[in-house]
Amino acid sequence: IQKVVRSYHGDVSRLMDIVRYVLIFDDIVKLKRAIEVIREDPMIQVARIKNRLEHSYNSIKSGGYRDICLNIRICNDYTRKFYIDNHLCELQLVLKSFMDLRAEKGHKNYR
Repeated sequence: IQKVVRSYHGDVSRLMDIVRYVLIFDDIVKLKRAIEVIREDPMIQVARIKNRLEHSYNSIKSGGYRDICLNIRICNDYTRKFYIDNHLCELQLVLKSFMDLRAEKGHKNYR
């Protein structure tokens, strides 16, 4: 609720991280492969990608933390049956070295 008021002026439709999951990878090759698998899955619709691994991303505000954040929808018979096929979820793809940084000190700045 605080985020909706503080960041989105009460517009709850802008919330994309009510459901969040973090996948941690040992190396960039496995992380890239995960993105390929997600994009190839017909039940997953990728609505947005934030690539905070790009060189242009300024990680000073996040204490050096970086990730790739996907906002996705799961679209299958089950989600359509319960009318949740438009529900956005956040999936963070993180290299272990950045997750360690986030756990230590960076997440305080990241939030």
